[in-house]
Amino acid sequence: MEVSEKTFFSTHEDAGVEQLFKAFLSKGDAPDAPFELGLEALEQLELSANTEEVLMSYFLEDIVFTSLYATFYETILVAVKQNPDAAARLIEEFAADMEARERVIAIQAHHHVQYVLNNGTCKGCAFCENHKDVNELLEPWINKEYDFFCGLYVGMKTIQFGMEQLLYEHVPANPSLIRHLGHDNVLQLRQNIFDYAEKKFF
Repeated sequence: MEVSEKTFFSTHEDAGVEQLFKAFLSKGDAPDAPFELGLEALEQLELSANTEEVLMSYFLEDIVFTSLYATFYETILVAVKQNPDAAARLIEEFAADMEARERVIAIQAHHHVQYVLNNGTCKGCAFCENHKDVNELLEPWINKEYDFFCGLYVGMKTIQFGMEQLLYEHVPANPSLIRHLGHDNVLQLRQNIFDYAEKKFF
């Protein structure tokens, strides 16, 4: 579905969020645009699964992992706003910590996935109090709603690639964006990206 910038922004008046979202949209439909990368990730995942059941499991695992990863992007973006003079160093350190960060995320993601696979039950783990974050996946998982998980996967991957490009490309190239990276703005940007991907995909 075609989504125009004018139409999308007609319902979003915050100037800071608009500037961040314009950066997200700046690659248009180029192969390295976040939504296009999300579609490519979907294609690769579909090719790697030999049954729909396996693909659904991949969707669940990747959605949970990517959602957790997005919170780290939110944290570093807000930290950059709070420490603009140290932006380059913070971004460099964030990149250097990738492997350690992914190990931490993988552990938490595993427990959340097990919670969903067990239909919302957990015998006790270090992340029990956070399982509520994935409760919205329970009913679609029980009902095996393929379209729900497929769309959610593309949306979450678009968020991942969008946040990644904002941090590593757009902010260094245009430091004036830093002043817009408040917590509320970043959360709204995440929602805007998901809404955009959902409209494009369906």
